[in-house]
Amino acid sequence: WGGAPLITKEISREEVYKVARSSQEDTYKQAISDFEDAFNRLPDSWASSEAGRVTKYAAAGMLGRTYMYMHNYTKAAEYLGKVIEQEGTLYELVNMKIVSVTNIIMVKNGFGKFNIWVVLLVRLWD
Repeated sequence: WGGAPLITKEISREEVYKVARSSQEDTYKQAISDFEDAFNRLPDSWASSEAGRVTKYAAAGMLGRTYMYMHNYTKAAEYLGKVIEQEGTLYELVNMKIVSVTNIIMVKNGFGKFNIWVVLLVRLWD
């Protein structure tokens, strides 16, 4: 698909329409820079009242995914490994033979240890 328009500073609405599309390489460089910055600044986890906020390991997951798209499997394994290392503490794998997708979605507050990063757009509970 190629690159995307990169906006790295505040600009006016009029200026937005003038931003040219960047190269795919520059887009990946900016994404990696942003995710690495997030990984270094974000906490491991948030209090339950802050569920859904981005954590260090959500950034690591996105870094791993970005490196996968770039076919850099060594770096992908490095960052995805950081998430996997949290297995049993912050995260848990789900046995899909036992748990249905509906049950996963309907977990209290929409969050569970099997989620690395979830953004709820609608309220799923009372």
